[in-house]
Amino acid sequence: MRDVLTRVRQGVADVLSRVRREVQRWRERVALDVAAAKRQGGRDGLLLFARARWLELAISAQLLLALVALLALSGRSAAPAPPPPLALAPSPAAPKVAAPAAALTPKEPIERPTDPDSVALRALGAELKAPGGALENPCVVTQQGLGCMRTALEPFFETLDHARTSGHPTIVLALGNSLIAGDGVVDVVRTRLTDRYGEAGRGWLLADRMASYGGRARCASKASGWVASTFAPPYKLRWPFGLAGVHHTAQQAGAFSAFALKGETKAEVFWLDRPEAAPLEVRVDGALQTTLEPRHEEQGRSSTFTLAPDAHELTLTAKGKGAVLYGVSLEKAQSGVVLDMLGVPSADASIFLQADEAIFEAQLKARHPALVLLMFGGNETKRIAWGRSSQEKVIRDLRTLIARVKKASEAACWVIGPLDAVVKRPGTGPYTQRPELEDVIAMERQVALEEGCGWFDLFRAMGGSGSIKRFDQAGLMHPDRVHPKGRGLDLLGQLIADALFDAYAKAR
Repeated sequence: MRDVLTRVRQGVADVLSRVRREVQRWRERVALDVAAAKRQGGRDGLLLFARARWLELAISAQLLLALVALLALSGRSAAPAPPPPLALAPSPAAPKVAAPAAALTPKEPIERPTDPDSVALRALGAELKAPGGALENPCVVTQQGLGCMRTALEPFFETLDHARTSGHPTIVLALGNSLIAGDGVVDVVRTRLTDRYGEAGRGWLLADRMASYGGRARCASKASGWVASTFAPPYKLRWPFGLAGVHHTAQQAGAFSAFALKGETKAEVFWLDRPEAAPLEVRVDGALQTTLEPRHEEQGRSSTFTLAPDAHELTLTAKGKGAVLYGVSLEKAQSGVVLDMLGVPSADASIFLQADEAIFEAQLKARHPALVLLMFGGNETKRIAWGRSSQEKVIRDLRTLIARVKKASEAACWVIGPLDAVVKRPGTGPYTQRPELEDVIAMERQVALEEGCGWFDLFRAMGGSGSIKRFDQAGLMHPDRVHPKGRGLDLLGQLIADALFDAYAKAR
């Protein structure tokens, strides 16, 4: 009997979680109605205000009733009560309301990862005086007399509550600059999330590498015949850009990208239809599946395909010069996490705004993320120092990019600031901190919190001023003293992952 009540209580808790999300959306609409009533004034304004207050009262009553029902069930399971009512008795004809045993409920303890690599990286952080830091998770909705009703990252945490058992992937997107463009930093975050919640595919992969060097972890396993272009310098082909800030253009018929499959059962191809575009053949294990025929209109398009679980290779081949690929997403039809790396060297928030707005938003909607990371600041700092940008532009463009992300998705957003940065000027020492750095950090934090995003100060988490010197002397920086390498990148990823799990535990 106790098991049945536990299952029912879990079912009620799941329903209550969904009710709370819907109530929150209604409350946000109420707030807008009240603001509109105050602007409008008069009889119409009074009626609008009254409707808003009545609606708020009604939905608050619904939430209260759901809470009472949940508390009643909890009390009934704890006391040695008389025989339960017939409605709760197990019946062969009635389906059971049950949550799988592996489900992560809000009552289960949430802890930092304890795998050997996480432990080793924390030890390295202690050696480098990189203490880590707290993720700031601002309140975005308050209720008079009740305090904070919803924080910026609550939508993502609600998704994590059921990420093991949802039956579909939980998508995380990471937009950023060269710090992550080689899949550094975010690869550790991805591993920590997939170790905890399961892996549901590799997500967004490019048609080929962005340069002639580097690994192929985030692109086709084999490719030939493409020219890569990004919306950051150096500029090449300037067709409209999309979400990833990268496209690959076929230089001749036969240009191809082959993606090794690892159990993924869904593929979505993102491509550009344009006047000079050539068709693209789609093959799985050599067998032709379809041909993507352009209409010769300059418009972003996507095509989705189902893959057999035992398929080995997906191949896209241009039938002529001019075919343009943005990328391919690969997912499994199962619970787990997918983290898309969308980093571009030399990028900042301003450069991401160069993407075609319609294509950017359509591709973001198609990915349907639960969380979007915005990892900028290093290039903003340098461009202010060089006179190519300004504090006003940094604030305006980051705010605009956040608004564009929120317009296209219901994802939670999390802004992660830049790492330590040193200046290269005659007469300065090799580890002199850039004077503009802390101003940029302060500006990004202000925008993040004002726009309802989480904030993480990576500069202070890695040890603040002088941390680049400590990383460099430990052999964890490239010679430019700008880009970390190897375990230096891994440590930054661990600092971010720990902050995320700490914030999730605090919220629960």
